[in-house]
Amino acid sequence: MKKVFSISVAVAMFGLAGCMSGGGGSDDDAVMSPVSGNVSGNDAVNTETAGVKGRYMIAKTGAISQLPPSDKATVITLYGEEFDLVDGIGFGGKLPAYAQFAAAAALVNVQTNELILAHQGDATPTNALPTGQVKYEGVAFAMKNDNVQVTEDLDIEGLAYTIKAKAELTADFDTKNIQGTISNISIDSQKYDNIELAGQIQGNTFSGNNAGVVLDGGFYGPNAAAATGIFKDNNQGLVGGFGTVQEGIDLKKLTP
Repeated sequence: MKKVFSISVAVAMFGLAGCMSGGGGSDDDAVMSPVSGNVSGNDAVNTETAGVKGRYMIAKTGAISQLPPSDKATVITLYGEEFDLVDGIGFGGKLPAYAQFAAAAALVNVQTNELILAHQGDATPTNALPTGQVKYEGVAFAMKNDNVQVTEDLDIEGLAYTIKAKAELTADFDTKNIQGTISNISIDSQKYDNIELAGQIQGNTFSGNNAGVVLDGGFYGPNAAAATGIFKDNNQGLVGGFGTVQEGIDLKKLTP
């Protein structure tokens, strides 16, 4: 019997650029529109990455651990099983180019009914990070951190979520601080307050705990093109993940 069951099989899959609606919610497909411009104001793009890296969080406890090694940015290996976080996502159109760099996802441990949040991607080399302030924008998913049950038929029950939330981040690579907001959160007709994120940048990762909101994420792709991560809001009982790209980025320059 499988130890871990991806929510994408029964409910929804969440990737960097958008997600697929499913049996547990009522949202339509969410797609982040490409933007144009330069990466960090430069015409030349460093296409090197520091290998595939990521972390995961047990939603109930907030415990964060390193994900096992993976050969592909959007394929998570957990408890000996692989989960493709991008394959099969319903975007209502062509898969955006930057989805190749990173993904955030939610999974369920079948044996323990634990809800798991994860982020993973092609990590940006620490010597190729931008300088100064860089703004990111994108999409997010949020879930009620209630009891999740997996039936004998491997159906997931007790999960309520939205895939229409928005994410905005500002990373200051000089002061090593990051802050942001998850907004437009509505689950089962109930609206939630914006979630304020804040943390510190450590190399090509970031983490923090801002007034009861736990944040963990990383910079992925060339020149930190993507900032992807997960969060836990202890105040409102929500957990989730987000995928963002730099404002003003030219995605065509990042496509192999």
